[in-house]
Amino acid sequence: MAASLRAGGSPASPVGVRLLLVADGDDGMPAAVLTAGPPGEWMQGLRAFGPAAQIHMARRVVDLEGVAVDPDRRGQGLGALLIENAVHQYRNAGYRLMSGTFELPYGDLTGYYEKRGFTVLAPGKPLLLRIPEGNGAVAYPADPHMQQMWCPLAPGVTAPGGVIDGVL
Repeated sequence: MAASLRAGGSPASPVGVRLLLVADGDDGMPAAVLTAGPPGEWMQGLRAFGPAAQIHMARRVVDLEGVAVDPDRRGQGLGALLIENAVHQYRNAGYRLMSGTFELPYGDLTGYYEKRGFTVLAPGKPLLLRIPEGNGAVAYPADPHMQQMWCPLAPGVTAPGGVIDGVL
């Protein structure tokens, strides 16, 4: 099945870029959707550092909010196509990290996301992002039924000791 992509979202702004991608099937109907945008949870974690730090984060980190594929069209590479396109767009816009979460009741998607370049953490483990001030870290919490994941979008983004570095 061939798919055509449609993109929508907000232009670059002080609060980051939001993206909506839709893959249409041969019949012209939506077959898969991806949404991404600023990482609200992490931005709240930087509240003590002020709006400048939050805006800086919104321009460097993107949250893969969701990928949904019509059940009848799964296994055709549509989700992978959308993720690849989103990674490309955010990388070209100068972002350094894509993060995301999936819930275990929907199935174990670890292998799926690892094939697409993501590091997937154990259930319930928070993502930790190093902040330059004071050599501390800000956490993106996770419930026990959730798995966090991250993908570097720029060289130098690593996770020594489990704390993502080279982003801010």
